[in-house]
Amino acid sequence: MKTGQGAASNRYETVWEYYEDQSLILDVVLEEAIRLMPVYRSISTSSMSKMALSEEEAKELLHSQVIHLKLSDQYQEVIRRLESIATEKLKHSTSLSIFSLQQSLKLDELDFRVLMVMLAPHLNKKYMKLYAYLQDDMTKQNVTLDLLIALCARTSQEVQALYHRYYYLGGKYALLYEEGEKQAILFQESSILIKPLCLKERVIHYLLLDVHEEYRFPFDIKANRCNSQAFMAELLVDHEKQRNMQYIADTYKNEQVALCLVGTTGSGKMLHTAWLANYAQKSVLCVDATTLPLMRAEFQQGLTDIMFGATITNCLIVFDRLEKLLLSNDLRLEWLQTAITQFEGMIILHSEQPITLSLMDIPIFSYVFEVPSIDERASLWLHFASTRLPITSSQALELANKFQFSPGQIKKVLQLAEYVKIQQFNDDATQDMKLIHESAYSLIHHGLEEKANKLKASWNWEDLILPPDVMQLLQQACYRINHRYTVMQNWGFSRLLPYGRGVSMLFTGPPGTGKTMAASVMAKQLQCELYRVDLTRVVSKYIGETEKNLAEVFDRAKLSGAILFFDEADALFGKRSEVKDSHDKYANMETSYLLQKMEEYEGLTILATNFSQNLDEAFTRRIQYIVKFPFPAVEQREQLWRSVIPKQMPCEELDYQFLAKTFELSGGPIKNIVLTAAYMAASDTGIVSMKHVIEAAIQEYKKTGKLLMKERLGSYSEYWKGGS
Repeated sequence: MKTGQGAASNRYETVWEYYEDQSLILDVVLEEAIRLMPVYRSISTSSMSKMALSEEEAKELLHSQVIHLKLSDQYQEVIRRLESIATEKLKHSTSLSIFSLQQSLKLDELDFRVLMVMLAPHLNKKYMKLYAYLQDDMTKQNVTLDLLIALCARTSQEVQALYHRYYYLGGKYALLYEEGEKQAILFQESSILIKPLCLKERVIHYLLLDVHEEYRFPFDIKANRCNSQAFMAELLVDHEKQRNMQYIADTYKNEQVALCLVGTTGSGKMLHTAWLANYAQKSVLCVDATTLPLMRAEFQQGLTDIMFGATITNCLIVFDRLEKLLLSNDLRLEWLQTAITQFEGMIILHSEQPITLSLMDIPIFSYVFEVPSIDERASLWLHFASTRLPITSSQALELANKFQFSPGQIKKVLQLAEYVKIQQFNDDATQDMKLIHESAYSLIHHGLEEKANKLKASWNWEDLILPPDVMQLLQQACYRINHRYTVMQNWGFSRLLPYGRGVSMLFTGPPGTGKTMAASVMAKQLQCELYRVDLTRVVSKYIGETEKNLAEVFDRAKLSGAILFFDEADALFGKRSEVKDSHDKYANMETSYLLQKMEEYEGLTILATNFSQNLDEAFTRRIQYIVKFPFPAVEQREQLWRSVIPKQMPCEELDYQFLAKTFELSGGPIKNIVLTAAYMAASDTGIVSMKHVIEAAIQEYKKTGKLLMKERLGSYSEYWKGGS
């Protein structure tokens, strides 16, 4: 009797040696089937292709009982011996694709018989004609459930098993087989026994390869296969979640289950997935959901290929960026849920925002990866800080207090800061925190620019010309931000103040008295971003829209602990109106809502107004610091004049006392005068003199509509050019 090429060895060197032995077994079965052809034809449906039946044929059909071949004892013994040899050799051929398929899908003996009957026509065309001969119709060269039962089933129990496995084509069988598209349409109203079945094309390609590592995932879908050990890092937070996920993996081992991990980029979704995959002794196949095909047919084919590949390569499938599929006209999330129900095993779903899923009877477990607590963030900053960028515990606490970052973001910030330091050849350790802050801000994409303007914090405390009590209030607010953790956590005030930990300030005073400048100084002191909120982009005439815009501003500011500066806030926070209609009611609600968000926000919020009398006392009582910026006295005006003159500007001796006494101006107009005088001098003598300053001051008075008499100029009245 003829045997395969690998008979002399205890293992198969190539998959083709295995198929040669399997073909021999199939040939033996077919030989017996051909011998029993009259019996088989009498119970098949092939006679239905004739226009009519004879009475003898009808009676023969009526009395037929058996629908699978009854192999003789001699043939059964030959087949058992050949199958035993092939099975034993395959056990030692672990590198072959067919072995990987067997292990991954847990194929049994009946599965192997069916698989070989389905694959045979792709190995040798002779089987197409033999199948047609057995079905008594040369146009039917495809495999049907009827033919599978005849060639593969040995007992009535196996007949029932084939019905169960291939009627619904669910689970692992959906990955292997499908109905022939054209023929299925023709027979959709007929018997399921004559519905054509075929192997999926990618399965055929895989089985014809020698080694399972050569499986290729669809090139048009972004699917990255990685060894779980390749990107596993130490778990620093969320240990309880990981233990729970591992318990789920043990509980639903080899069963259908889905885990939905929700969190921002860097929150640890992929890290925890890697740990889970490693626990299950699997690799990770991460599929970018946004690259899945938009057409349903291509989508289904791509998902089948992905799931088949993940199964045979022992991968845990992860569908990432699912939040991108939440668009109203994107049906891929719905299709994906349907496809998942056909997959046996665990599926991991990643999303940056909560999603609602319906997976029929498949259990779904959701885990939300939130921003770590301030203590955890401080530990993360210390853990990821390298020897090149060492930070102290207090500095780590400062960073944790300011940036509500995920573990991945913290790690990325420090890596970027270290890279910049190397590039700059910078060994100055005093600049490390500045580098870290700059790197952190460069990675923040909160989109605050859509509703606010970022102000550059370039001023220092010595640039502020303000009374001592005002300076003290500003510094106290900074202390409250810097030492919030010590007071709240270490000293136990968090229990007494479970909410309302934000720092709110109200700046009142005439224009140009330094309100914006003071906010800039505080931003530099705290090393925070400063955003001036544009009320025209926030306040809306539509009911409820203002609250929505305000919530968005505060939510975005949380990412970096930015200082929010509401200039000319009296437009939004004026005295509460008498409620005459729904708009009055909602206007008051908007004001209350903003104060609520200020209390919830753990950063610094500043309201600035030129007219404090417009503010309702019921609201000002909820502000922690009310700072009044007075109109500068003569002494302060002289300081202002001196402070705005740059050292490098060529300048004659100026009469600062005269300027301070004569021109009753705040810091803003004084700065404008000096700048105008500088341009006048640049186009004249090149040196700033009292003449230029006086002429610039007269121009500033005219611009603002203030009255300036010639007599007030005294000895400098010669520079008067007329007009009031």
